[in-house]
Amino acid sequence: FTISIPGVPQNASNNSFYSAEATVNMNGVTQIAYSNGVVSWNSVAGVSKYAVKVDDGEAIIVEDKTSANITVTGGTHSIYVTTADVNGKYNTTFDCKYDVTVYVLSFNPDGGADVNPLYFVKGDNIPAFPTTDKAGYDFEAWYNVNANGENSGSKFSDQAYNFERDITVIAGYTGHVYNVKFDYDVYATGEATA
Repeated sequence: FTISIPGVPQNASNNSFYSAEATVNMNGVTQIAYSNGVVSWNSVAGVSKYAVKVDDGEAIIVEDKTSANITVTGGTHSIYVTTADVNGKYNTTFDCKYDVTVYVLSFNPDGGADVNPLYFVKGDNIPAFPTTDKAGYDFEAWYNVNANGENSGSKFSDQAYNFERDITVIAGYTGHVYNVKFDYDVYATGEATA
């Protein structure tokens, strides 16, 4: 920022119109954090607009707050934040960069309807899981999957994503139980099987 200040000496007859230009350095965004799909940053005095972008994507302008909901998929990403002026123009070199590794929680529906993956950074809270449908079965829960893709028998019940890797969980079902009643008339002979 460049500021020009009127000079006002004690003797009013010697007033100047303006002083020489003075350059004032204002710290930009210096801290970024990302968790549960929200990027946040430190407030900068006198700034009401910020530009936020992920990797080489388009920047979004955020006004009157120091956080934004963003969507990132699995892998390592760079999140950038900088200040913007009242017209939404910003320094394209960005003030601050934050690298984040996002992990994928995949759902193996085991013959049921597909379920979209969820994305987390280590430490994120895990929300209630989606369910899935499979003909002839009632969905029970999601289970841990071991390295060879088989169900390990443990319900996946973690409340936070404390892994530094992608995870796949597999759907568990209970088969429908059908009671079949055969009604023979008086002339039927033999055995009934179902």
